[in-house]
Amino acid sequence: TTSIWNVPGDHNEVTGLAWDAAAQRLWFAQSGFDAGAAIGSFDPALVAPDPCSPACFDFATPVPPTGFAFHALPETQAYPVKLLLEHDGPGSSVGHIWYSAYLANYLGRLDVATGAVDEVPLPPNIGPQGAFWHSSGPWDLVATAGGDVLFNEQFDSRIGRLDAARVRRGDPACTTRSGDS
Repeated sequence: TTSIWNVPGDHNEVTGLAWDAAAQRLWFAQSGFDAGAAIGSFDPALVAPDPCSPACFDFATPVPPTGFAFHALPETQAYPVKLLLEHDGPGSSVGHIWYSAYLANYLGRLDVATGAVDEVPLPPNIGPQGAFWHSSGPWDLVATAGGDVLFNEQFDSRIGRLDAARVRRGDPACTTRSGDS
């Protein structure tokens, strides 16, 4: 049997999923241009699935946010798509979540406890320019055994490796965007 959970909000475009086994929590990327960019989560055992979805779901009726948690991202049009969970230690729940900002050309790292976000800019794109974005299209994320983050850039047909330890240490050179002072 299939269970469906309708996410609170309007036109929120759920694009990425990650399961936190330690906390029994499902994390998701919300990428909607109307709803704004956010990382959300809920415990599927504590939030009842929609009993009639999709047959009778009415998009005009708001879904109550009960049981859901959201972390709004600083850049509302970033379009986060993929998530990579970073645990505080073996068997612990998630401490940070990496995400790819598909239309904003950076990787982000959310501190789940504080809501603070580090944005790590990627090199300028070399591929096609969209009508309203200038991005290499960062998409998927994978952790290496050493803790670095591998990512692909869909528009530029490249694979990159991020020295994630520098971001974790708070190196300001990692989060300075081109043109920032």
